[in-house]
Amino acid sequence: MKGLGLSLNDVTYSILIDSFSKSGKLDVALFFLDKMVEEGVRPSVYPSNSLIDGCSKLRKLSISEKLFDEMTKVGLTPTVVTYTSLISGYCREEDMNRTYCLYHSMYHQGISPNTHKENHRLSEMSFFALVHGVLQGRAGNKSSRYLHGNSGKRN
Repeated sequence: MKGLGLSLNDVTYSILIDSFSKSGKLDVALFFLDKMVEEGVRPSVYPSNSLIDGCSKLRKLSISEKLFDEMTKVGLTPTVVTYTSLISGYCREEDMNRTYCLYHSMYHQGISPNTHKENHRLSEMSFFALVHGVLQGRAGNKSSRYLHGNSGKRN
């Protein structure tokens, strides 16, 4: 594109990263993220979320976590999409401890689901995580309170 005198902007890079992430071509999506930074184009939360979601769906959670850490280090604020992508990935892996931690991190940062679908999915995941914790004897009284209907109360 540079040969044609065209340069990519944040929107163009975001579209490319999102498309390659959704099609499972994470190596290409990561290439464009690196290229974006190399060209001096500051990534927004959108391409970061696309990559985190793509990695989480392909069970590459170590990459998702690394992207999450890098995202926050450069001052980008995780959104409900960021957390939902990570939570979904850890649910697929049946890592309820991490799922529980992410959900509560999101909750304590004041990030709440903004649609009925996300709310329903997060409620299911958090309920599953809490049941798992109670059954494993790891979550104690806090999980029991949630399971008995006190989840709307903040401590």
